Amino acid sequence: MQFRKILEKLIDDMLPDWRDQFLYYKDLKQQLKRIYFRDGGGNKRMKLIIGHKVHPDPKEIAAFVQSCDAQIVKFNNFVLDQQEWYIIKIEVLEGNLLAAKGSNEELMKVLADLHGEIILLLHYSSFNYTGLAKILKKYDKLSGALVRVPFIQKVLNEPFYEADVLNSLVKKCEAMLGEHFPVDKQQGSRLSRREEELATGEEEEEKCFTRVPELEHVEMKNMENRYLKLTLSALEALREIRNGSSTVSMFSLPPMSS
Repeated sequence: MQFRKILEKLIDDMLPDWRDQFLYYKDLKQQLKRIYFRDGGGNKRMKLIIGHKVHPDPKEIAAFVQSCDAQIVKFNNFVLDQQEWYIIKIEVLEGNLLAAKGSNEELMKVLADLHGEIILLLHYSSFNYTGLAKILKKYDKLSGALVRVPFIQKVLNEPFYEADVLNSLVKKCEAMLGEHFPVDKQQGSRLSRREEELATGEEEEEKCFTRVPELEHVEMKNMENRYLKLTLSALEALREIRNGSSTVSMFSLPPMSS
């Protein structure tokens, strides 16, 4: 399945407030078509051949690069705003948990949902990274330039792709769940085989790559956790993208175990 269709499918299932925060992949692709195809439609039969090569307008190229930069600014603002909100929410939950007497199912649900949403944000970053890498690969192929590598090197240092803060928040949530809502291992939550595989994740090979935290402290029975469902949807789409990649480079996301 094409990346565009995978992304559209994910956005359709995404939280309403998140939908406009994803990469405008279709718009960027259409920009390239207008630049490098005579008919503006990107018909492969119209792909330029020797003797009929279009010399793109430098202003159009600059506009495309600016569009990519604008997307990165959008990602950064969204992730930083979410991180700030999560930090505040965790502090409030800590106070509420200390004030609560005994087990509080409602607080457990709120904390579990927050844990799932933070994981979802980690995968949001991976999706947008993947989309940028793909659209820049198309640009390099059409233009003959080699801008993808330096551009991606810059992206790896952008706030939206730095996972340290989010990973620490995930661990904080897990510690709170383990402390306030311990689960008897013999009668704890029973995740499906697919959920176990996705929750376990793969080993972190590089600092910038995220690892899905384990959910062993989260009681899932009789609990509607929409963020976990959304995360599983994101993970399934990520698996399809990574397994379907035809080329591997130092900037490719690691393949996901099947």
